[in-house]
Amino acid sequence: MGFISGLVNVVVVLFSGVVAVAVPLIDAQICLPGWLYPAPLVELKRWYGEVFGDYLVTEKPHFFTGLVWVEIAFLWPLSVANVYGILARRPWASTTSLMAGVSTATSMLSKPANRFRQSPSIVPVFMSDLNVQIPTTFDPFADANAEDSGAGTKDYVHIRIQQRNGRKSLTTVQGLKKEFSYNKILKDLKKEFCCNGTVVQDPELGQVIQLQGDQRKNVSSFLVQAGIVKKEHIKIHGF
Repeated sequence: MGFISGLVNVVVVLFSGVVAVAVPLIDAQICLPGWLYPAPLVELKRWYGEVFGDYLVTEKPHFFTGLVWVEIAFLWPLSVANVYGILARRPWASTTSLMAGVSTATSMLSKPANRFRQSPSIVPVFMSDLNVQIPTTFDPFADANAEDSGAGTKDYVHIRIQQRNGRKSLTTVQGLKKEFSYNKILKDLKKEFCCNGTVVQDPELGQVIQLQGDQRKNVSSFLVQAGIVKKEHIKIHGF
């Protein structure tokens, strides 16, 4: 038991030490101005967000900013107390370790839960709830020019399906704002719906996300629940 207890203490000290350093230097950049930090730390955070495609770090949604404030105000002091308490053999170290563990577990569960609010794959979506338009051809871009010529239509995101050979189909997403990272959205879509996809450059429509299969309902729910597009700004097209 003594060996196991000592091993647990080592793990807690190492983890708490990482949190004690990372929270004020890295995580706090989410909610504090960048000029407070030296350029290497700012670049490190930017590099992590781009390389690993971390939507939470790059887009800074409100719920994640709130979690970071919780880390700064609650988890970071507990982590510092853990390192001191265990190394100094204070009797209260087990209590602070437990509190820090519960706080960490809660944050880890809250991040994916709030990121999508509810998995789009299990959210019932009815055709009556969606602005569905039926084109006259199978070409997913055939009606793009006609629809986009009106006033205000540039804000719409068009989700179309294209029939390929046999039973295979292709879902396309066109019209997302340029400030969004198409590659990061594609990465999340592929992971969420277990499908292949790519981003192509259309000479007239710009960047277009392509996904294998009929993913129209899934993509629509994903974009709305992730806060990328409002429901009323999505147009779904089908056969």
